[in-house]
Amino acid sequence: MIRYCLSALLVCVFSLSSFSQKSSHILKLDIGSGLHTLIDKNFSSQIYTGISTSGGLGYFYQTNVSKYKTLFYADKGFYNEKKLFPNIWSIDIDFYQMYLRNQFVMHISSFSDVNYFLGASTNNKFYLNTITKFKNSNNSIAYSIISDLSISNLIEYNFSFFSAPLTFVWAVDISLLTHMLRPLYSGIISNKNKIIGQSKFSFINESIQTRSEIELFYNLENGNKIGLSYFWNYTSYDSNKPIKYDPVKYAQHSLLISIYFSFI
Repeated sequence: MIRYCLSALLVCVFSLSSFSQKSSHILKLDIGSGLHTLIDKNFSSQIYTGISTSGGLGYFYQTNVSKYKTLFYADKGFYNEKKLFPNIWSIDIDFYQMYLRNQFVMHISSFSDVNYFLGASTNNKFYLNTITKFKNSNNSIAYSIISDLSISNLIEYNFSFFSAPLTFVWAVDISLLTHMLRPLYSGIISNKNKIIGQSKFSFINESIQTRSEIELFYNLENGNKIGLSYFWNYTSYDSNKPIKYDPVKYAQHSLLISIYFSFI
């Protein structure tokens, strides 16, 4: 009996050792630019388009059956000025954005060189807009803090193109539960000391948070990679409860140069 137990223990230790050998730690760096579209009827019925510079830092831990990653992105940009009444009334918006994402997915199935992963993610987004509404007037600020729990889908495909080892990744997140924090559900704060507003939980019928990311990488030696990343981020929320506020729609398209550094 003892011999069987020792044999089983050795098998478990060997399995865990083999499993750990297939794990890796990865550091990711991103830099690029983004195109932004904003509709916030709390301060204007106009559609605003803008550009930004973007940067990101991420940590990945992955094995042959699972992937975990933490990503942090930051954007700084501006929206095009809208001259509603020339020389009298215009809206000029500068914006900052920070984004923290945690994702865990498990390998579900494989077909040839295509692998499918399924899991969950948490996403925390902070938007800050500095708004000048009248010429030579004091700035107002508008902010949103949005956190959501999402279902994550990931497809990974490894292939060769003229003997170059490439990896194609397509990831899609769809929110199930969202928490929003906006002062009184209004886009503008005239008093900068008023930074605490009302919060709200919402489901997909009131708030839509989606994110789609496409990556194409050239695989270097020792697990390092370099390539391009494109991601599309869409946010929409609208509700009449508990306080009436106008709908907000926001979309971001970003193209980034990404570098992966693999280490043990």
